[in-house]
Amino acid sequence: TEVIKDFAKKGSITIVIDKKALEGVSADDRKITLELADVKLGNALNIVIDQIGLVKSYKNGILYITTKEKAQGIVSTKTYDVRDITMRITDFPTPEIKLKAQDEASGPDIIVPDEDPPTTDDIIEMIEGAVTADWGNTAKITVAQGQLIITAPREVHKSVANLLDQLRETK
Repeated sequence: TEVIKDFAKKGSITIVIDKKALEGVSADDRKITLELADVKLGNALNIVIDQIGLVKSYKNGILYITTKEKAQGIVSTKTYDVRDITMRITDFPTPEIKLKAQDEASGPDIIVPDEDPPTTDDIIEMIEGAVTADWGNTAKITVAQGQLIITAPREVHKSVANLLDQLRETK
């Protein structure tokens, strides 16, 4: 715990160590000897907590050191604006232009796809089908004015953001 306190002091961050999580780590495993050179503070912290089998999680601007099981249970709420994905672009009528080849044959046929963009319900269905989470319990999605409000663990938020980025790329 002393090295964690040093990290917090040097990095000017608040780190809270879950005492119950430390109870599961033997006294011998808590003693770590490492020599690190030119390593960023965050990476050094990851190395240390990985050595004792714990993980870090963020909540309300505070870094918590805890067990993996407990970290997965910590949820946060984020709003995802998906109106750019669900927006339908209105296609206004334009004058008809006919192109003719030199032999007076008809011009090219231009086929414009007439697909409707996905709805928020479609996006929710995609998220719940593609992202592994305890939907309905620790992970929830609600819709408000074209935005998704998702309460879930951090890893779920990462997966949701990745999926939405992929949807934006295909648009």
